[in-house]
Amino acid sequence: MKRFIVQTGLFLAILLTGYVLLSWFVNAKRVPPNDYLAAMELKHQRLKNTPSPRIIIAGGSNVTFGIDSELLETELNLPVVNLGIHAGLGLDFMLKELESVTKPGDVALLIPEYFLHVQGEYELQTLASSLYPPASEFYESDLITDLKAHISNNRKNLRNIINHVPPDTNTIYRKKSFNSRGDLVAHLNLPDKETLTAEAVINYKYWAGIDRINRLNAELDKRNATLIFMFPVLAESKFIKSKEAISALKRDLENDLNAEILGEPEDFMFKDSYFYNTVYHPNAAGRQLRTEKMILLLKNSELLPTIQR
Repeated sequence: MKRFIVQTGLFLAILLTGYVLLSWFVNAKRVPPNDYLAAMELKHQRLKNTPSPRIIIAGGSNVTFGIDSELLETELNLPVVNLGIHAGLGLDFMLKELESVTKPGDVALLIPEYFLHVQGEYELQTLASSLYPPASEFYESDLITDLKAHISNNRKNLRNIINHVPPDTNTIYRKKSFNSRGDLVAHLNLPDKETLTAEAVINYKYWAGIDRINRLNAELDKRNATLIFMFPVLAESKFIKSKEAISALKRDLENDLNAEILGEPEDFMFKDSYFYNTVYHPNAAGRQLRTEKMILLLKNSELLPTIQR
């Protein structure tokens, strides 16, 4: 019996060692060192090197693609850090990230996509934390789900290696596509896509995010920091189809959100010609227009006492 246990243990140890070595091999071959989500490291490094007061912008890729942080910084006389990266990470992830970095005197500017999913995509969150380990603090981990995802990812990568499928390096979704302030800029000189990628029409449902934002607002208020909510930029074709749901969300926010709300949804509805490849990704002209509108709203709000008027 003792011999059987020893042999079984040895067999399992060999299997585990083989799996670890195989996992290292397929991931070393398939995961590019400058993957898109690895830009989180650059953004947080800028935060560490930038003293308060600061403007910290959070949201999904509507923020990543659609803001000129340098122009904001010049016009508002405050350093700006763009934390936006991917809507799929979810609202909870973004709020925990904001809470972890916001200090007294800071202005946290939250610009989530409409009805942004609260929990986010677990696989995307784990990828983020593999590329930027501190991100593991921004979501709840699950060991069983992690193991299943790890095995699935290894199988996919091994299959791609066997089939000689090269990693996709010809894309703007790379760490090197970001500037020093956290803005994605690789698309600015590229031609727009012929058609915009758009999800289904937005349907109304009371957004669970309101209560979560209120909790963050209460915490930042204790720190003497300011939380401001703005509506995301959106292509006109999508906006018009979803106007009823957007109007209902605006009503709910005005009734229930404790944080400051600047602007109207219509302020950031732009013609489709102002977008690069999706209804949330402005091109260079859309980015410029959107940033100018943000500056005007912030200046008129008198929420930033250090603005040079």
